Amino acid sequence: MLPIDNDFLMLYGLYLSILVLLTLGIQNIKFRAQAKWHFISFALYSGLMVSIFMDPNSFENGNAQLVLFYGYVFPMLQFMIFALIQIVKSFKRK
Repeated sequence: MLPIDNDFLMLYGLYLSILVLLTLGIQNIKFRAQAKWHFISFALYSGLMVSIFMDPNSFENGNAQLVLFYGYVFPMLQFMIFALIQIVKSFKRK
């Protein structure tokens, strides 16, 4: 059973918005190759988080905050990597 706390609802919304943005990025020809790699990494860490959410022991003894932390770390790392790639590309163009 999935937790339905406000913090977890924000996490679910974050994952849904990333999925929508990656789907739109794959449809755009200019960003298709880059979006495919981001989609692969999104699928990998989403699969990891699904396996963590399926284990009922993950939410016992106050571990829900740790699960929430890990849920936010992966998308933020992906966003920082994307931003770093864009910064490097902009410096190469100049």
